[in-house]
Amino acid sequence: MAKLIAPLTDQKIKNAKSAKKQFALFDGGGLHIIVMPTGKKLWRFKYKYNGKGKLMSLGSYPDVSLKVAREKHSDLMKLVKNGSNPVGEIKMSKLIIAGTFSDLDSFETVAREWHRKTKNTLNWKPVYSNLVLRRLEMDVFPALGYIKIFKIEPIDIVKVLEAIENRNAPVLAHRIQGYISKIFCHSVATAKIKINPTADLRGFLPPATKTNYPAVTNPVDIARYLQSVNDPALAKCRFVTKCMLLLCPMLFMRPGELRNLEWSEIDYEEKQIDLPAEKMKMKIAHYVPLSRQALRILDGLKGRSGNSKYVFASKKDSTVPISDHTATMALKRMGFQGELTPHGFRATARTVGREKLKIDTEYLELQLSHKTKSPNGTAYDRVAFLPERHEMMQVWADYLDDLQTGRPAKKHWREYIT
Repeated sequence: MAKLIAPLTDQKIKNAKSAKKQFALFDGGGLHIIVMPTGKKLWRFKYKYNGKGKLMSLGSYPDVSLKVAREKHSDLMKLVKNGSNPVGEIKMSKLIIAGTFSDLDSFETVAREWHRKTKNTLNWKPVYSNLVLRRLEMDVFPALGYIKIFKIEPIDIVKVLEAIENRNAPVLAHRIQGYISKIFCHSVATAKIKINPTADLRGFLPPATKTNYPAVTNPVDIARYLQSVNDPALAKCRFVTKCMLLLCPMLFMRPGELRNLEWSEIDYEEKQIDLPAEKMKMKIAHYVPLSRQALRILDGLKGRSGNSKYVFASKKDSTVPISDHTATMALKRMGFQGELTPHGFRATARTVGREKLKIDTEYLELQLSHKTKSPNGTAYDRVAFLPERHEMMQVWADYLDDLQTGRPAKKHWREYIT
């Protein structure tokens, strides 16, 4: 039977007299205080990690009071129960903050080396590159970052993946497993390790069902959305955000492409947006024809962006565009959470454009910047059927106007062309 330990009190700690040899006063759960021969009293936390005993310093008494020591102990016990090593996590955090971490064999150092090399080799866009690194920093480095790469066992990786799964994030768990696997492949290729510990983990995670972005495909719901955005009582957001919400369904663009749009990319003479290849998901330059309605919205934004190069400049810092969460949060406030997303408007245009307006599928796919099997090469997609796409984008904007105002919408896109 386990020995019962009476909790410490401030009076008991104060009354403890030093002796020729140091001795301990226990509070329970591994928390205890060491009374040194000099009279100094030091807090310690004893725990087990991977079956081995560990000891951690929590400061001296009375600088760290009994109450504070217990609060620290409670936080550390949570880490231990989750399979983490408190000493490693805290040590790593301090080194990262101080900028002095330089263990060349640590998982974090190798991971950052892989990330730096891969983003340059594959020409990752900054947004995606930052996303990958942030995921590693949030979900992997706290548990594995300080461990030498050749000491990491499959069970260490399993604990990381299970912790993510327990947050009900199965898709993220699969992505994190992919990153870790590639980091170890890089380690094998650079002779840092001989065996990849992730090789035996293939199939460990159950398949994750990836869902499509929520999108509206019923003209009635599209009309309700447009009316809500144009209703000041419902669209409680900045004018810049409102304009973005109006352009989202109108331009077929990915939210990141629209959010990062620059004034220099708008060709008013040709009435189109000229997006460079480095900004596109498929790394192919792309034209977006502008309807009269889109040009009118952009004209209204001109005086709002000040000297910023961005069309949708941030209110706090005009040198950067608005946050990638701005439009999503605006939709949430309007009551559309779970029903539609900024990215979902691409599916809206593709589905409704084809089913309701009978627009040629090839025109829609080209305008969505989807990969096509063009005999002339993918570079041709930028200019393919450009006059027809100009007509299509004007028709689509007119169709959205009809839905918003309640006018009867025509049944074929050619009926809109005069």
